[in-house]
Amino acid sequence: PLAVLANGIFLALNYWNSRTKRFGRLSIAKGAQSIVTSGAQLGLGISGATHAGGLIGSRVLGIVSVAVLLGKQTWQDAGHILREGANWRGIVAGFRRHRKFPLYSTWSALLNSISWQLPSFLLSSFFSTSVVGYYALGTRVLRLPMSLIGSAIAQVFFQRAAEAKVEGTLDKVVESAYRRLVMLGMFPLLMLTIVGRDLFVIVFGDSWAEAGVYTQILSIWTFFWFISSPLSTLFSVLEKQKTGAKFHIVIFTTRFLALGAGGVLKNARIGLLLFAVSGVFVYGYLSFAIMTSAGVPYVRIFQILIHNLTLFIPAGLIVGVLSLFSVSRELLVGVSGLLLVLYLIYIIAMDNQLRNLFSGVFERLHGDSVR
Repeated sequence: PLAVLANGIFLALNYWNSRTKRFGRLSIAKGAQSIVTSGAQLGLGISGATHAGGLIGSRVLGIVSVAVLLGKQTWQDAGHILREGANWRGIVAGFRRHRKFPLYSTWSALLNSISWQLPSFLLSSFFSTSVVGYYALGTRVLRLPMSLIGSAIAQVFFQRAAEAKVEGTLDKVVESAYRRLVMLGMFPLLMLTIVGRDLFVIVFGDSWAEAGVYTQILSIWTFFWFISSPLSTLFSVLEKQKTGAKFHIVIFTTRFLALGAGGVLKNARIGLLLFAVSGVFVYGYLSFAIMTSAGVPYVRIFQILIHNLTLFIPAGLIVGVLSLFSVSRELLVGVSGLLLVLYLIYIIAMDNQLRNLFSGVFERLHGDSVR
């Protein structure tokens, strides 16, 4: 209960500090959480208290400490707002106006969590543990870097979208975020559809080749998920939590049916292919619906996609031709990696905000490495 309460306080403070552009403070707070948690775990290990309760207690201590630290800092510069503006009438009015937030967001978050666990559960029900392991490794490789980048974008996007809604410039902010998401996601994920298997064989060994195949199957699905995830915070800005909840129901249903069909057919690849195809349509439509609701023109949405696809085509042709000529997988993956690095250098050099984004991602990686 204490951890749940502290985490709830932290989430509220996190939204407030994002809204007031205190991103540096948030980075420091998360770093402090890592230090406290790791320090407590290390201290318990040295003292010989290695039971599970100690690990849980360390985690709770980290959550409580970050909530206290962030709460103290927030009170120092914004406490007057609460002291001067808080009253029961305003609290009740605010609760009535924003009642959809807990009503739909709580169930959406729960269903979203179940949806992410569903593939492992269904795959383990129909297939061997090896298949589950291949899927787990493949999705981890796909989602980990995309989650780091996407969460960094989402944090800034939420704050800017809230301001833009008031200023009447929401369409420009949404289009800008969408353009950068496509720039960051399309090239590397399309490249993985070509070299995924070879990459996994080189990095993890021949026994993990099937995980590379799963990665190839799921790469395009990951691209559309990567776009829609940060943009979906717009449902809160526009107070359309009910629409967001409906999408989570559709996502859960399509995943269940796709993987269930693969299980009935006794073919994991077919199940994952159906999973990927249905996800492309659902997440693609979700992204499209979010942007059009913000006023982004249809034509502009497709122009951005096509422009970034044309940037990938030359690199894709080079790697595709090398693959047809059966060159060594080391050369194939090496050329792919070089092309990816050149592409990233190009887009970062062309966009100051992307440079700032990558700086933030590196800070988060450094903070996580302390844990």
